[in-house]
Amino acid sequence: MTGAPDAAPSNELSKRIVVGILLIAVTLAEVWLGGWPFAAFVTLGGLLIVSEWSVMHRISRGWRLAGLAVVGMACMATQSGFALWAAATVPVAALVLGLAMRFTGGRGAIWLTAGIVYAGLPVGALLWLRLATDMALVIWILAIVAATDICAYFAGRLIGGPKILPAISPKKTWAGLIGGMCGAAAI
Repeated sequence: MTGAPDAAPSNELSKRIVVGILLIAVTLAEVWLGGWPFAAFVTLGGLLIVSEWSVMHRISRGWRLAGLAVVGMACMATQSGFALWAAATVPVAALVLGLAMRFTGGRGAIWLTAGIVYAGLPVGALLWLRLATDMALVIWILAIVAATDICAYFAGRLIGGPKILPAISPKKTWAGLIGGMCGAAAI
């Protein structure tokens, strides 16, 4: 007599693969299109980063919206040909907002400042690279990011081991970090 069948395997990996393939297709189409469609796509990504960062660090709605405005305007300025201005403005605006938040009694000023810079400068750089170079360099950079993420995921899941900072990101392991670095190096 056989026992009950094992529980169905998790759909998590299948879902990740399907979503990954869709995101790759959309991203490659946007990189190929370039111009304002690519700028809108990258800006949306930057805004999502600021939003998630702000929620994670419990930054209030008003300050979160200010951070979103800084990153959005910097992306549009970069796409309009003012990349140097945007690159200089993001850290200055982030610092001004952080100081204003601090002096008005808001909590998390350092996190607001860091989040704006963390999102604003990389998305601005990606926009500038697409404008200043051909799309091959942008695709290469995106391939490095994807390889890092994929290899970190599988190394972390397969090897496991000690966590890096469980209070901040409970599933991130040292094995995943090393796997991600190996993936980036391979590309």
